[in-house]
Amino acid sequence: MASSLSRPYSVPCDGELILEAVLAPPISTSPPTTSHNMANPATSGAPVAGSSPTEQLRSCVHIIHNPRESNERRQGATKWLRDFQRQGAAWAVAHQLLEDPASSTQELFTAAMTLHHKICRDFGDLNTQAVVVLRDTLIKHINRVSKVRARV
Repeated sequence: MASSLSRPYSVPCDGELILEAVLAPPISTSPPTTSHNMANPATSGAPVAGSSPTEQLRSCVHIIHNPRESNERRQGATKWLRDFQRQGAAWAVAHQLLEDPASSTQELFTAAMTLHHKICRDFGDLNTQAVVVLRDTLIKHINRVSKVRARV
């Protein structure tokens, strides 16, 4: 699995590139693929194909937290989210949501939980440089959120 971490990527945050690390392969613009049928959003709750990974994750969060959605769609979205969290692109998408001031509380929570999941499962795959960048980025997220919460 370490070989999948050999290509650098960067995430734009507040107009600058703060993640120039070897955390994951570049983000794919196609939806995550698994052995499950995730192509039909009407029945599975999966996001629409062709949208960005960030928009796909936002779509799933909306479906999961919308009580008007059917249980089948909510379960499908939950399954899609679990599958997505296993992918390398989940690192970058979670950071993007945490940096986006337009992210809802549910999106922020999901992004934080995704990072928690990635750290618990995939931390051992990160090299030293990536660990330092991850640490610095997490501190930045915490400081930003604590400043916002202090104003409320």
